[in-house]
Amino acid sequence: MRGSFASLLLVLTASWCPAIGSFTAFPIATGSDQQYCPDVGYSTALGSYVVVWHGGVWPGPGPDIFGFDVSASSAFPICTHSGGQWRAHISGNTVVWRDDRNGNDDIYGYDLSGGGEFEVSVDSRSEDCPDICGNTVVWANNVSGYLYARQLPGDEFTVRDGVGYLFLRPAISGNVAAWVEDSGLGEWVVCAADIADPGNIDRFEVGTNAVPTGQPAICGDIVVWEKNDGSLWVADIADPSDISEFEIVSDGAWPAISGNMVVWESDGSIWGADISDPGNISPFEIASVGRFPAINGNVVAWEVSENNGDIYGAIIPEPFTLSLLTIGGLTLVRRRRRSRSS
Repeated sequence: MRGSFASLLLVLTASWCPAIGSFTAFPIATGSDQQYCPDVGYSTALGSYVVVWHGGVWPGPGPDIFGFDVSASSAFPICTHSGGQWRAHISGNTVVWRDDRNGNDDIYGYDLSGGGEFEVSVDSRSEDCPDICGNTVVWANNVSGYLYARQLPGDEFTVRDGVGYLFLRPAISGNVAAWVEDSGLGEWVVCAADIADPGNIDRFEVGTNAVPTGQPAICGDIVVWEKNDGSLWVADIADPSDISEFEIVSDGAWPAISGNMVVWESDGSIWGADISDPGNISPFEIASVGRFPAINGNVVAWEVSENNGDIYGAIIPEPFTLSLLTIGGLTLVRRRRRSRSS
């Protein structure tokens, strides 16, 4: 374990604990080290929501992967191997990430229920942007443009072959993967496919005018993505032959979704909205400073770029009645109604 984790743990131990079930905003990883790109899952092994992220000091040996038990309000290391680890994602008891310990980018995983670390995909390719749902992992080769998947503990397989195209930043929910694809005609589109049967993958188009650097978010039959004009859109893909879509807001980026709740970044702050009624969407501000949000259930986590990069979290109550709360001079949450763009 590197020394950076000891200082991280000291900061967390001195922090007050979040109260599950009532709204509280709380620091997850703060201090002089750099902490980036959180994701949120629920671990049955720990009986708690868990936030994962990559953090450390670099340039140098590279970042490591850490976790935070929300119920216990405690942090723990997941991978501190030599080399660098990035882009952690979690589903249930399994965490996956990009890892360059072998001199190129591979995909590794960790079982929080006691199974330890394992290889997801290790070879000479350059692999990146893993995501996981249940036992299915998806990732991209951003050099060749291929998309891959693996239904653990089975073998990996190709989702898209990348010939003449480029496929970026896949996401997965259940058996359905979504990604941003170069159409080959100067336009980036959001596509999806049911990958339950590796021998019968039928890709379909979800939405157009996507931002190539963005990542679509998916939960069940709902896909959310950012268009190149900065607006956020939602599509219901329950019937791929009849996809309906609507706009959430005209200014948003890096969406994440859990159930009917979507969170996103807008002008350096974190916002959320219940999208169950497309005709009555009322966005609320979760954090006045933040980027790259993640959500699972009612737990939201995000990155704050100040102080090298910190991770904060919040628990969204039911109903969504949020009050002003300030910690260390940082306004964390307030509710504000904003009309839905037409």
